This record gives sequence, C-alpha cells and structure tokens, in this order.
Amino acid sequence: MSLVKYLEVSPSNYVLHSAYIPSSKPETQRAILAASLSDGKSIINNDLRCSETTTMKEACRSIGAKIIEEPSRLIIYGTGGKIIPNNNVIDAIG
Repeated sequence: MSLVKYLEVSPSNYVLHSAYIPSSKPETQRAILAASLSDGKSIINNDLRCSETTTMKEACRSIGAKIIEEPSRLIIYGTGGKIIPNNNVIDAIG
C-alpha cells in the first residue's frame, strides 16, 4: 500500500515551519523557485541533483537569488519577489 501525503500551502506573512517533501525532480524545482522568490533564507534538504535542477538553480541565480550548494542541502537567499536579472537571457532549457 502506497502512502501519499499532500501539502497545501496557504498565503502567510511569516512561515517558521518545515515540511518533508520526497526528492523528485519537479518538487525540487518548485522548491528552488519558491525559495528564490521568497524573502530571506530557505533551506532545502534532500534535494534531487540532476541537469534539470541545475538549470533551475542557474535560472534563479540569474534573477538575483543566492544559492549555496552543500552535500545534502541547498541554502537559498531569496529575492523577496524582486527579479533582478544579471543578463538579458535566462536559460530555462539547460
């Protein structure tokens, strides 16, 4: 029997919680994007490393997010929703 957990995220002014999300390509990409657009520091544990998530990290860096890669986690300092492009092209294909 497979146990499936769903997570619903509602808007909030401040979040100080954590959620376990299994390593998967689309979930890792969504977490990177959400953290990159958020305000402050986010930590993503157990991220899936592959070419597609590398492309997402580079795209988020190109809009101003600071992403630090550690062996089993990512530390992301978001842009607070402000997109600050460092060039004219954002590679979304990789």
